[in-house]
Amino acid sequence: MKITVERNYHTANITGSIIRDGGAVYYGIEPGPMHARGPIPCGVYKIGVRTIGEFHVEYATRFPAFHAGMLEVLNVLQIPLNSPWREAILIHCGNSFIDTKGCLLVGRQFKTGTLFESEKAYVTLYKSVIAAALTGELWIEYKNGGNNNA
Repeated sequence: MKITVERNYHTANITGSIIRDGGAVYYGIEPGPMHARGPIPCGVYKIGVRTIGEFHVEYATRFPAFHAGMLEVLNVLQIPLNSPWREAILIHCGNSFIDTKGCLLVGRQFKTGTLFESEKAYVTLYKSVIAAALTGELWIEYKNGGNNNA
C-alpha cells in the first residue's frame, strides 16, 4: 500500500495533496526549506510504527480504541549530515505550520495556510493504513508538483 504526497507549492511551509491507494484524497502541511529540519527529499520511503515518544503517549490516550503506534517515515537522510538518519518524522493531526514539529499534518480541507478537520482526516487515514504499516507493507512517496520553488 502506498501514500503519495503531491506538493502543490513550496514556501515557508509546503502544502499538498495526500493520496492513499484507492483514491482517498487529503490535504497536508509539512515543514518547508526555512524549517531547521527542512522538507523530506522527494523519493519513496517505508512507513513504520513508532511506539515511543510523547506523540505515541498522547495518541494512545486520545484514540485508545485503535491506536497501535504513530505512523513514522523511515530512513530519511539528515541534511546537513549531522547524523545519518532523521527520526520521528510522523503523520499526525494539526492545523498550521506551527503544529508540524518537523512532521506531516493531514486534514480534509485546506484554506489560507490552515488545515481543517484534521482529526477526522487523521483517524480515517490511520485506520485505513495501520494494518499495512504493522506488516511492513506501507510506503510513502514525496513528489513535487506545480508551483514549486525547490
